[in-house]
Amino acid sequence: MPDISIDIGGRSFAIACEPGEEPQARAAAELLNAQAKTLQAALGRLPESRMLLMAGLMLADLQKELEWKAKDASERVADMETRLRKAESKAAALAADLELQARKAPSAEPSAAPASLFDSVELPDAMKLLESTAKRLEKLVAD
Repeated sequence: MPDISIDIGGRSFAIACEPGEEPQARAAAELLNAQAKTLQAALGRLPESRMLLMAGLMLADLQKELEWKAKDASERVADMETRLRKAESKAAALAADLELQARKAPSAEPSAAPASLFDSVELPDAMKLLESTAKRLEKLVAD
């Protein structure tokens, strides 16, 4: 098990860690050292145990704040996903309605069944229908 030396609050500590975990141990020590330096700048020299306790509490507080922010972000993402699914459902319903309207529109050749939506509607009419549908979609998404 490798021994590494870390500095926290101007004090040197020898710690053991698993092989390969040295970079992670050093990074964690750097976080703790940054908090210890903040404490020393504000309060002066502290007993080792008090300095480590306070620095650990500051890191725990920081971690809790990050957890709350992550939870809030996760809830917002879930809300957005729900809203997106609703909008997709409304868009599908509008598309089906548009398809139905297009099939009901008079075609150029009454005997021929339309192969697609735009085969049964003249181009200017199709554009108006698309614009109307786009406006309805925008309104639904805004709601």
